[in-house]
Amino acid sequence: RTILGGIANSVCMTIQSGLISREFSVQKILKLNELTFLKESVKKRRRWGRGSGSGRGKQSGFGHQKSRSTPRAFEGGQTPLYKRLPKIGFFNSSQKSFQILNLSKIQEFITMGRLIPPPDKMITMRDLLYSGIVSQVNDGIKILADGKSKFTSKIH
Repeated sequence: RTILGGIANSVCMTIQSGLISREFSVQKILKLNELTFLKESVKKRRRWGRGSGSGRGKQSGFGHQKSRSTPRAFEGGQTPLYKRLPKIGFFNSSQKSFQILNLSKIQEFITMGRLIPPPDKMITMRDLLYSGIVSQVNDGIKILADGKSKFTSKIH
């Protein structure tokens, strides 16, 4: 049988003078309970590990056993060093990391012309970042008073 667009054509074989010819019978509506797979469309799966006579036995396609790596701190069954030593200290998750900056450094950048303080306004963290005095502003900038006698600008 062949399936053509939801309608099945049954093939009849007749022998005419020694030759086989195909004749198509009247079309009939295809039913769900009559659907079958073509024999060639479904490939039979391989069954591994069914004895050496099957050709797929013994190692079942995995070859000889390989050596596997052990975990980093493995000490052959002995309790590892990191478990034998006590825990010390703690990690402060709420700790802030500030950039440290001296007033003398800010004054250097002002005299070089790399940082121009805006008239009648204060120097902000954004100005310090854009001028290149600080590389990144994590949680803020801590300004130290080293060089306060020479410093004249206003800082916000």
